[in-house]
Amino acid sequence: MRAALDSAERRLDERGRFLAVMSHELREPMNGVLGMARLLRDTPLDGEQSGYLDAVIGSAEALITLVNDILDLSRIDAERFELNPVDFALRPFFERLAGLFAQRASAKGIDFILELGDGLPDVVRGDPGRLRQIVTNLVTNAIKFTSQGHVRLAVRPVAATEPGRLGLELQVADTGIGIPAECQSEVFSPFAQADRSTARIYGGSGLGLMIAQRLAGLMDGRITLESSSAQGTVFAVHLRLEPPQDSAQRRTRAAIAGCRLLIADAQQRSAQIMADQARLWGLEVRMTASAAEALTVLQESADRGAPFDFAIIDRALPDQRGDELGPRVRANPAFAALKLVLMVAGGVRGDAATVQGLGFDGYLQKPVTASTLLDGLQQLHGATSAGELLTVHSVGERRGRPLRLLIADDNPVNCRLAGIMLQRAGHHVETAANGAEAVERVRAEAFDAVLMDVQMPVMGGLEATRRIRALADPARAGLPIIAITANAMQGDDADCYAAGMTGYVTKPIDRAALLETLDRLTA
Repeated sequence: MRAALDSAERRLDERGRFLAVMSHELREPMNGVLGMARLLRDTPLDGEQSGYLDAVIGSAEALITLVNDILDLSRIDAERFELNPVDFALRPFFERLAGLFAQRASAKGIDFILELGDGLPDVVRGDPGRLRQIVTNLVTNAIKFTSQGHVRLAVRPVAATEPGRLGLELQVADTGIGIPAECQSEVFSPFAQADRSTARIYGGSGLGLMIAQRLAGLMDGRITLESSSAQGTVFAVHLRLEPPQDSAQRRTRAAIAGCRLLIADAQQRSAQIMADQARLWGLEVRMTASAAEALTVLQESADRGAPFDFAIIDRALPDQRGDELGPRVRANPAFAALKLVLMVAGGVRGDAATVQGLGFDGYLQKPVTASTLLDGLQQLHGATSAGELLTVHSVGERRGRPLRLLIADDNPVNCRLAGIMLQRAGHHVETAANGAEAVERVRAEAFDAVLMDVQMPVMGGLEATRRIRALADPARAGLPIIAITANAMQGDDADCYAAGMTGYVTKPIDRAALLETLDRLTA
């Protein structure tokens, strides 16, 4: 009996090693394919070229999703899947996800709605990466099977069944094709589709829902569903989280407290959400629903000697396009100091340059997250003259100071890709072709952080990190070293941290995750 158990464990270990190698070998080239394709998308392309490129990016993203799903399923089956609980802010977490989902839904011609209930705790303790995976799997699935109408994500607090725990309910509802009653028991099975013909129509492996259900179980929760072909499908996720261990650091809001903000938006709900957030930051807010009313309010306030500091104008106003207000506002000397932001439901290539030429200082897409809105208003408040147009990307890039960075990676395509991402964020980048070269560069020069590939010739990233930590130089002791690696198996991050690394980003590199990690470790 013992021999049989040992043999089974050896097979699991062999399968784990095989998956680790295959994961690395697939991710390494896919990082270059997907990263360079995304950079190419930002260059001038005609309509036919854009269509081809979107197909390449979509196919690459689908392949990475399948690789991730198979790896997760293997880890869960082998009972080697661990959660990583940390304290995280709940509302910004869902708001960031909503921005991504809204873009995907808009590409299909449907709406995405985020509803955050009253009474949600500011900060909770849990595994945000796995919670993101559950939500992403459910919402992506809903968008896939919805051709008209909307997908709605609602989050609300519920009573916990155990003392000292926080109850949370998420509902993902769609107006899609629905799931027949006789198929509902199978949707959480591997490679299952409600109807086998849907795989041909909509694509997908069917692994996402099964992984979401198992992840929910690991988080002491469950997922239930209600569905009909007439009304679509509602997945309900019931989770129990922990209260935070550490007090959350409040973002400074003193710079814009007392400023005056005008919001011109005919959609009352979106205007109210922005207004409520702005009032929490100490702003005085006025809402209007038309271009004519907005101009009247701006003029009356200026005449009273109490001009507005900011104006957020929705493009889709009922009486006049919002972007047409830019030249009219700029033609009035009374509004010289007003910071003008255009809000759009969906942008097109070249929009930003056109908007700036019309006199706007900012260009943001709905739905805008609270953190982006706050940072954007703070940056506009600090600007004394017209400069670079404020966008979602520039908000994220301006949050951190310019850094001097070293990238150690033997793959020239991946090295160049990471360099472009970081240089566009305002950082200075140097490169090393292997770990030994990286150690010598760090020994001789001052860097704010090192981005270290793990598997390199001559000397790998783990050994290079150990040698950097062994340098008898106090200035190098706290140097942030971030693993940039195609290794994504359970325990790979632990090996990196044990070697002395302070961060971990997997390939294909997500630009936002890379910049967020840099900001956090170099703050």
